[in-house]
Amino acid sequence: MRTLGGVAVPYHRQALDHPDPLVREQAAVTLGLMPDVGPQALATLADRLGDGDERVCLAVTEALELHEDLGFLPDWKRLVPVVGRVYSTAGLRLRAALLRLLSSAGREASPLMQQFLAIVLDGREELRLPVVQVLEATGSDAVAALPLLERLNRHSTGPLRMAVEDAISALNGR
Repeated sequence: MRTLGGVAVPYHRQALDHPDPLVREQAAVTLGLMPDVGPQALATLADRLGDGDERVCLAVTEALELHEDLGFLPDWKRLVPVVGRVYSTAGLRLRAALLRLLSSAGREASPLMQQFLAIVLDGREELRLPVVQVLEATGSDAVAALPLLERLNRHSTGPLRMAVEDAISALNGR
């Protein structure tokens, strides 16, 4: 499918609306792997972020993350509330993927600040690293997180500690 390139994109866009979640999931995976799907296909993909099936949401999130690396910037004003809603009922793997995706949202992620602070306090190691990266990217809107980050810094090691130190420096303006 990947070798079909742009010819297959309309069919995969249609498949995102298929009643079978497995078909929707595979369409999202395939669109994520195609390098030049175009902005309309990526917008359609982003629209599926709120899909009722968690596997589809995960595939969409990971596909959008791959395209972010290629320069696609989602409409964060529209997507941040969707991410917040999906996150509240998501499993651990989808939550981590959503946080990784949000790390490129910058200040647009600010409306979810209370959720981010709760994640720092929650203690789930799998979520702390990506949420610290989101806080760093959020910039001055995340200054309220500094006391929590400083406390986390005293009790963390490895990559988490390095990310926390980077976030603290960024939020302190250094």
